[in-house]
Amino acid sequence: AFVVVLLVAGGALAVGRRNRRVRPETLKFTRAIVVPTALAMLVGLMFLGLYQYRQIAQSARRDMVRTTEQVERRWRHDVVSQVQILKAQVDMMAGDPALLTAWRDGNIPALTAVAQQALQRMTREYGITHFNLMGSDRTCVLRAQQPDQRGDVINRFTLRMAELTGADAWGVEMGLRSAFTLRYVRPWK
Repeated sequence: AFVVVLLVAGGALAVGRRNRRVRPETLKFTRAIVVPTALAMLVGLMFLGLYQYRQIAQSARRDMVRTTEQVERRWRHDVVSQVQILKAQVDMMAGDPALLTAWRDGNIPALTAVAQQALQRMTREYGITHFNLMGSDRTCVLRAQQPDQRGDVINRFTLRMAELTGADAWGVEMGLRSAFTLRYVRPWK
């Protein structure tokens, strides 16, 4: 804005000086006043436009960075909260004597009944949609949500990580329908 004022003032001074040196009868209104003033205003408006564009672009960049940081913080907070819920549910399931007995005995019907009952409760209370039990070779022994689909080998990152470290592993992975899925895996010994 200051640059525009300087340009207009400079243009007015230049026109004024020129007009004092020129005889009044030779002074042509269009050429002597309008053209320099219009040029000065055009240049001033161009500078003003550039200045405002830079200000808007910088403001938009700052807003985008701030929004991105807020979304990242919220995402991390939500994921950590969900992981804590999943961990609590896994803790409870790992200590369930009926589940442990059915697993040790290899009793698939009993294992299915206990796992489906637990999954129904977890779905109702926490929106958890899947509960799977895997063998030590990563073979799916039971999908509580689909008990007829089992026997396939699972090679997901979280499962391999739990297998390698012997500790709980969790992560956001791509599901079968290209949806992000939060998975929590615990090696059960």
